[in-house]
Amino acid sequence: MANGKNIVLLCEDDPQEQFVAQCLASFGAQNLKRRLLRVNASREVHGGNVGFVERRAVDEENAWEKRNHRTKTLLVVVADADAAFSREERRERLPKGTGSELYVVVIPKRNIETWIKLGLDFDTVSTNLSDQIDCKCPIYSNQPAPRNAAKVLCDILSRQGADLPEKGVLADCLCDLSKLRAGVRALL
Repeated sequence: MANGKNIVLLCEDDPQEQFVAQCLASFGAQNLKRRLLRVNASREVHGGNVGFVERRAVDEENAWEKRNHRTKTLLVVVADADAAFSREERRERLPKGTGSELYVVVIPKRNIETWIKLGLDFDTVSTNLSDQIDCKCPIYSNQPAPRNAAKVLCDILSRQGADLPEKGVLADCLCDLSKLRAGVRALL
């Protein structure tokens, strides 16, 4: 990936990869599919995917800093918050980046399946979905659920404009998606 514009997506598993890839496309990066390098922990190691992402994020950030001198690159790191680490604690465990919009950290509160449930069942759960509920079940992990949920949530973000909710699962989701959208805009 030498010239032009590139995207590096570092994530834990397939549902995260599918969800974020759909968000990237929804935000205008659909023409960069062949310029998308996917580093999916579940394909690299067995178990401990978040640990892999935390360790690999340091290497990817270093490579991203060097690569950006030659070609514009968006680095997206995705790691679930979980029962052991809040969003803030998980963010502290990942590289900080340089403040560039081209470095985006996405941290779904509890797990990506929570955001998938939010997108798929938005009308019934948007106001009362708790971040303590574990939504990890096959219905939210299997295709096309992550992509469909991402489409819905990206559409909600585009309709919200600057009026994002202040707290809750939806607020956290839209905040991270807003940063991802800004990253795509900075790349394009």
